[in-house]
Amino acid sequence: MRENLPDLVISGINGDPNLGIDWLFSGTIGAARIAAFVGLPSIAISGLDDNMPGAVEAAAQWVVRLAQSPIVRQLQSFQYLTVSIPRIMPSEIKGIKVAKRGLVLRTPVLRKASEDSIDNRTEIWRLQGFEEIESPILTDSDIAL
Repeated sequence: MRENLPDLVISGINGDPNLGIDWLFSGTIGAARIAAFVGLPSIAISGLDDNMPGAVEAAAQWVVRLAQSPIVRQLQSFQYLTVSIPRIMPSEIKGIKVAKRGLVLRTPVLRKASEDSIDNRTEIWRLQGFEEIESPILTDSDIAL
């Protein structure tokens, strides 16, 4: 590929949405971000419900049209788009809405691993997940739409 770089990198389509702060942890978005970092315009596509009849075919056709659209053609080096496909029937999708990145604050949920410790001064804790902290959701953000 050193001789013939691609015009566009498309990462995905993955099954879960990447909304709000989730983009920090997404491999799909990470791949698009790295492509952009090396100078290739890119798109990360997320949110496909592949259990829905016709969803995969409809999404693939839509991504081809998106790749040929002015919004993608105008991407510069070091730019990328993140796209979340709504989890509805493909025939119900009416268009594209550009949204701000929403922010849902989360705090780690920790649990003490055991009563044992490495020594008398150290406790071992395990990350159990994250708990959302109440935060305002902008009405024009990706989370709200």
